[in-house]
Amino acid sequence: MSDFLSDLYKECPPETPFRFLRFTWFGDFACSSGTHYVPGNQLPFEQILKIVNKEHSDDLVENMACWIVRNQVPAEPSVFGWQNLCWKFYDYIKDDYLREPVRYSPDYPQLFANQKEDNYLKVITHHTNCGGAMRSASLAYGGGTPQQHLALVGMTHLYPESLAGGFALYEAVRTIKSGGSIPEMWDAALEAANLGEQKAVEIMESWNITGVEHGQMVKWLKDAHQHNDPRYNIRDWRGEGITTRFVVSAAMQIAAEAMHRDPKDALRYVVVRGIEIGGDPDTLGSMGMALTGAYFGESLHEEIDHVLNHMVPPDKVEIPEFFM
Repeated sequence: MSDFLSDLYKECPPETPFRFLRFTWFGDFACSSGTHYVPGNQLPFEQILKIVNKEHSDDLVENMACWIVRNQVPAEPSVFGWQNLCWKFYDYIKDDYLREPVRYSPDYPQLFANQKEDNYLKVITHHTNCGGAMRSASLAYGGGTPQQHLALVGMTHLYPESLAGGFALYEAVRTIKSGGSIPEMWDAALEAANLGEQKAVEIMESWNITGVEHGQMVKWLKDAHQHNDPRYNIRDWRGEGITTRFVVSAAMQIAAEAMHRDPKDALRYVVVRGIEIGGDPDTLGSMGMALTGAYFGESLHEEIDHVLNHMVPPDKVEIPEFFM
């Protein structure tokens, strides 16, 4: 395990759901060879594992940073409080981010370019990509409160669709973890997406930010589910391929389809479909695998063990010791 991950691990509180984060990590890692912003390619599972290209997962790093700072979330949303929280979060991801910034959000260079309030607000209120929502699954599974979840997504992704997507995934994981059915998962996600959109608009208006756009997260979720097609609404891969409305709806549909399979097939299905769909395949993989893991639990861990022990070249993966 790298010194960076070891140091990050030591900072994490005891309640950090490392076992659950293993699902996020594996999905991100396994789908890392997919090309961003464009449709993907159909590849066999075995071939995908031969061309993975990550030493470790930026999604894991961001999730760990969120768990480190989650008890410092301000009681109420404020520009000062959230910006301060965002910079604390950045302090923990910084070394990894500066080493390979291309693996992180394309908006991060602008977000962390300076600490001026107007720069911060401009970025987070237009930050459409799916990196904020990616943190939602572990916060839901590990018992992060709604207040903590709101801040830990909104501090970087307050754009209405982005917050709505985070709310949808948060409630989807909570529903599945509590034993809810797949239809109940969809109902909870749609209701939460509406609430997330409303909350983003409410916060921005309270901060005197006008001209707030209302998004399409709910529509994209509904369409992906009703048409059984994760890519149903996408037309412009370059413009929409890594947006929250696309990646969250696609990941939820992939996971829902995987849940009807046995754990072995489910794991392979999430990875193969994540690569095939493209857009933001590693985040599709991390979200889809997290939701599928919340459903299958230990039996999916057994399949991950098998894959790591028998199918992945040793030089292609750094397995954090805290997962074992």
